[in-house]
Amino acid sequence: MRITFFKKTRNWVLVGFGVLIGLAIVYFISGGTEPGLSGSKGSVLFEMPPFVSTAEASDILPFGFPENEAGLCAYTKASSINVLLAKDVLTTVETLDDNHVIGTIEASTAEKWYPHIYISSDGWIIAFIPRELPESLAIPTTLEQGFGTTLGEAIIKLGLELVIAIDPNDVKYYHFKYPDAVGLVMGFENDGMFQVTIPASVTTFSQSWVSDTERNDRRSVEINGDRFYMEVPYYGSLNFEKNIVYNIDSTIDSTASGFGVAMVYR
Repeated sequence: MRITFFKKTRNWVLVGFGVLIGLAIVYFISGGTEPGLSGSKGSVLFEMPPFVSTAEASDILPFGFPENEAGLCAYTKASSINVLLAKDVLTTVETLDDNHVIGTIEASTAEKWYPHIYISSDGWIIAFIPRELPESLAIPTTLEQGFGTTLGEAIIKLGLELVIAIDPNDVKYYHFKYPDAVGLVMGFENDGMFQVTIPASVTTFSQSWVSDTERNDRRSVEINGDRFYMEVPYYGSLNFEKNIVYNIDSTIDSTASGFGVAMVYR
């Protein structure tokens, strides 16, 4: 998968290559190279959690986790957690008992898109997007610097609030709706242009978009010269074809906000 970003207002070009094996991201900035994830794009590889990777998975599935409702998720295992203290960190609480709590938690996105999060007393933390919603809602649309996912951000935030040491490298990702997928690539621009290309060898399970807006007006971006109108709820699906370069311009509408793309692939 390749997502290439062109900034209109700068004198440099950002180019991001998502390598299919390992999905390594390399950026070329002013003639130099800078490995890693930064700027306006990101990617994650999926890793099956231990509680779904064995024949006895049902015996170790975190108690009360809504496996059949979750889609994209980020997860980690910490030490034991006091779920009553964890509850106080959440924005909303949906389920609470002695063993686990489920709710939503603040992240760098609109409040209506805050990630759901599951926290168990034995240390499982799983931030997730309900499977009926698009993966583009994991894009941190209000984050001014850097890039990651709102799911990973939610887990780190919880750890900081509860004074639990969580290494970001220990936060893994998985997709309960698409267990055969290998990863997720994302791109986002507030005021610029970027390109999306899907190689012939890639299968996409999901393509989606999001715009960082709270207003209820109609606005647009331009995709290969055609207007793409964004309306409530300001997210949806895409149907990009393989071997076509899609040029996305978020600067053509004076009322437009940022525009992001996410793709789950194999």
